[in-house]
Amino acid sequence: MYWLELAGETDAFAAREAATAATGVDLLAPGIARTGGIDGAHVRRLAYTRAAHDAVARTDADVDAAVAALRAAPLDRSGSVAVRARDVRGTSGVSTEAVERELGSVLVDRGFDVDLDDP
Repeated sequence: MYWLELAGETDAFAAREAATAATGVDLLAPGIARTGGIDGAHVRRLAYTRAAHDAVARTDADVDAAVAALRAAPLDRSGSVAVRARDVRGTSGVSTEAVERELGSVLVDRGFDVDLDDP
């Protein structure tokens, strides 16, 4: 599963465009959709999709909930990490700085190295 960060003023339009490169696009919140699969090369060329990310978990827009979900998530990955949080469309009311710090700490506790320049 993947999360899509949508651009533009009309999410339905952005989701429709995303469906040309992704399967089962479902709008979740303003500027956010989920999909079951993507064509990575095609997604990068979409005008109304800013980013596509592997889904780790789904939670409420709350730092503590995100921390708990990340602690519980199976992570079959290696290498370095950098947490980049965005309040898409400014609707969550969550501090992105707090999210980055707290989730970064969870990943460090799980053995990941942090590389903010080249994760």
